[in-house]
Parts: sequence; structure tokens; C-alpha cells
Amino acid sequence: MAHRLVAPPPPRRVPTFLYAIPLGPQEVLLEETCLAAAPGMPVAQLRDRLQHRLRARGVAMDALDEPRSREVVRIPMRGRDAPAPEGTVALGVAGRGGHPVTGYSVASSLARARTLATQLAAGERPHQVDVAGPADVVRELGLRALLRLDTAGTLELFEAFGRLEPHRQRAFMSRTSGAPELLGAMWQMFSAMPGHGRVELVRATFGAPWEGLRLGR
Repeated sequence: MAHRLVAPPPPRRVPTFLYAIPLGPQEVLLEETCLAAAPGMPVAQLRDRLQHRLRARGVAMDALDEPRSREVVRIPMRGRDAPAPEGTVALGVAGRGGHPVTGYSVASSLARARTLATQLAAGERPHQVDVAGPADVVRELGLRALLRLDTAGTLELFEAFGRLEPHRQRAFMSRTSGAPELLGAMWQMFSAMPGHGRVELVRATFGAPWEGLRLGR
């Protein structure tokens, strides 16, 4: 799997990146991905960006088997907007357990699965599985920054993440990291950014509030 963030062609503002997963000797899943936007980007715009990106790299459009491989994914970054249906225990992004910065929830959901299954088997039904903690306040700041960074600032933030020590990367990506570990990773990212990137990150994080109504990826 390869991740590479590349600035989209002007005048588009919201940055996207190419998500590529080899499926076999002759197949690769390619997804143009917006990490976070409010509201979420239209699928047609993402498709146009993907085609532009591939043409710029000499990929023939007839090499794409779109009807077979097309995949559309939307992840609610803050989880479900409404309470789960009566009698349902919502886990991961089905509830409020997704990572607000990455949208990922599978690993943390699997980590909770055995304990939750034991509770349910014993007749216990927790009212809420994913409970917000102090670290989620920090993650909300990270999401706020992602929503408001320009393309250059997003590129610099990704570069800084790539230079983190592995344990710092895991702390940033994990849904279960505590606030101290998360703040340590974010501070190291901030310290690794150039001066203008730091200014942009501070502006994006602590500037005027974002006015979007729905958050998605």
C-alpha cells in the first residue's frame, strides 16, 4: 500500500491524495481521497481529480476497469449524527468511536470486541460503548486544523508526520492514545514544520470557527 499526498491542480482548494492498494499482479485499487472536508467532496469531483492525476502520469484511461473496481466510501469523522436505534449497541463510526482525524475505527473496534461480547453474553448491555475522553478534545483540534489548512499547509503537515518516530506515529493514529501521548506526537510534528507552516497550522487550529454543517471523508 502506498500513500502519497499530491497537490491538486489549481484553482481547486481542498487537497486530496491518491490511495493505492495492489490487489494482484495486474490489478491496483486507486482511490482519490479527501482526508476531511465539510461538507464532504462530491464523488464526481473526486473522480475528475483521479483522472487528471493519472493522465498527468501517462496512465491510459482505457486501462481503468471502473465498472468492476469502482468503490465509493464516506466516513463520518465524528461518528453517527443521531443516537443508535433502540436495542442497538453502536461501535466504531456507527457510534462515536471513529478517529476524528483519520476516520479509522476498525482496529479499536476489534480491540473492544471480546470485552463487549462477554458483556452481552452475560446479559449486560452498555448504554454507550465509546466514551469521549480528554484526548478527544485534542483530536478535535487536529480535525479542525485539517478542515482549514490550505494545500501547502496540508502537505507540510503530512511531511512532518512522515518524520515522526514510529511510536509517535502510532500514538497519533491510535484511537486509544491518551492526551499526553497525543500531544507529544502533535508537538513533534509542529516542531518539524517550517516557520510558515507553523503559522498556517496555528491559524487553521485557532482561527475563526469552521462553519460547515457536516463533516465527512
